[in-house]
Amino acid sequence: NSEATGTGTNLHMTNYTGNAEVARFTETGGYLRMASGSGGIQFNGDTAAANALDDYEEGTFTPTFVSTGANFTYDSSYQSGNYTNIGRLVQVQFYLGITALSGTTSNGIEVGGLPFTTINNGDGRTASFTVSTMFGVDWPATAKSISARALVNNSTITLFWTEDDASGFAVTAANIGASGYIAITGIYTAA
Repeated sequence: NSEATGTGTNLHMTNYTGNAEVARFTETGGYLRMASGSGGIQFNGDTAAANALDDYEEGTFTPTFVSTGANFTYDSSYQSGNYTNIGRLVQVQFYLGITALSGTTSNGIEVGGLPFTTINNGDGRTASFTVSTMFGVDWPATAKSISARALVNNSTITLFWTEDDASGFAVTAANIGASGYIAITGIYTAA
């Protein structure tokens, strides 16, 4: 019991009383827009709410280094990130660079500013990040790989490096140095 009515340049779909819009086809751009608070889009006749596509978003965010006692001066040309959010799956890619560093540099470092809070699953295994580019970074000679992992129920990731025997160590502000740059891509589950 629904009706479709043409209003202006859009086609509106309302509930059976004709009062509440449930969806709209727009002439400009040719979009199908679901009403606010709708359950989402379901495919193949599946009516389970858990199987509905209920969110999609693209955007930008501003990553930052986080380390107690350290102060960073950012290179604005290398402090940007992009994200795509489909349901609860978030894909991010970003560059982050600094031109000056002061204060305490021996503390562990995190990257903050992720666009969505990570899921609180207790163990942080809902994410995969790749540190793909690093320059001007002072890694120990024994460092074999640089990685990142999501902190649970948070909008930060932590950076660490490993040695051949798989021992892991926190990346510090001193490792990033006074002109360090990194690029990270990753996928994580949002809360």
